[in-house]
Amino acid sequence: MSFGRGSQSTLDGYNIMRVMGNHITLISPSRGFTMELAASITVILASQFGIPVSSTMCITGATVGVSLCNGDWRATNWRAIIWIYVGWIMTIPIAVRFTFLGTFWAVY
Repeated sequence: MSFGRGSQSTLDGYNIMRVMGNHITLISPSRGFTMELAASITVILASQFGIPVSSTMCITGATVGVSLCNGDWRATNWRAIIWIYVGWIMTIPIAVRFTFLGTFWAVY
């Protein structure tokens, strides 16, 4: 399963970064390299310390970080960032509701 997820990220990673990144800030090849490097270092360090992290969250944070290094906070699309964070936060209650409904349906 991990091979499938890894190959999917490798094959479709460009499209994900193009869509996500260009909605948050303008991406150039050097900025893209910096974002990927920062996200990979974050994942490696978190793995060394046993901290579970999401690579999607790491690359989003790296994208915002590189955008803020532009020197102008207006270079970041904060509305897109808020929608991403709301999506991450709402994932947990929605998953709990579906789990409850599925368990309730299976038991009764």
